[in-house]
Amino acid sequence: CISGGDVEGALAHVTSVSDNARLFTVLLSGLGARGDLRGTRRVFESMPDERRGVWAYTAVISAEGKRGELGRARAAFDEAVGRGRATTAVYNAMAHACGRAGRVGEAFELLEAMADEGLEPNARTFNILIQAAGRAGDLALAERTYRELLGAGLEPTERTYSILFTAAARARRGGASTPAGGGRQTEWAFRLHGEMTRGFGIRSNNHTLSSLITLCAGERRGLAEALGAVREFREGGGRANAAVVTSLVSLCGACGEPDEAVRVAAEHI
Repeated sequence: CISGGDVEGALAHVTSVSDNARLFTVLLSGLGARGDLRGTRRVFESMPDERRGVWAYTAVISAEGKRGELGRARAAFDEAVGRGRATTAVYNAMAHACGRAGRVGEAFELLEAMADEGLEPNARTFNILIQAAGRAGDLALAERTYRELLGAGLEPTERTYSILFTAAARARRGGASTPAGGGRQTEWAFRLHGEMTRGFGIRSNNHTLSSLITLCAGERRGLAEALGAVREFREGGGRANAAVVTSLVSLCGACGEPDEAVRVAAEHI
């Protein structure tokens, strides 16, 4: 029913089952994956109050946030809080919605509200806040938030570093911010890359490499370091995808190395 867009049919099936809390969750997840906001709203509104659990609130807040419907997302969040069903996952969904809408201050206020409720942030919480800061072009805030993640004893992920590299590229384009302590974004990013690979033993993936190399291309520097990162990735069994190869060729061109661009293309294609 979901794949065919038959929300009413799927809803009729779910409501015909007595113990259907899990089915509602599956239905909301499927609609969210399809980006069906109208269907998500229809299902959520049809759910009895006692069936509206953590994942239901998380799903509807996320769906509303993706479409920029911050007011509706906030209404669902406030309902979850009022009913004592707001967990870290629900707060994360609301923070993500705020970040998407450019409400960086509101996103960070939710971290304080979590603490007031006795809830512990997780790595995803900090990733969301880093991304919110990055979208606003505030690289210094993004880095401070990353350091707070580490200070909280949480482990960063590949996603953490991809977000940071993307934040640096966005800040460079907008001219809005520099890393804490100043300096070039490229040098800062490679220091972080070293923390990622050597400090935490996290291997690069195509997403982190693409984000990192795109940043380098924007500053027209870091070619040797980028080539080394890709070589290390390949030696570890990785295979560079089209996004990485394209960004690497662009970096070669930006650094005035057309012959190297040809070599890279020939080696990876």
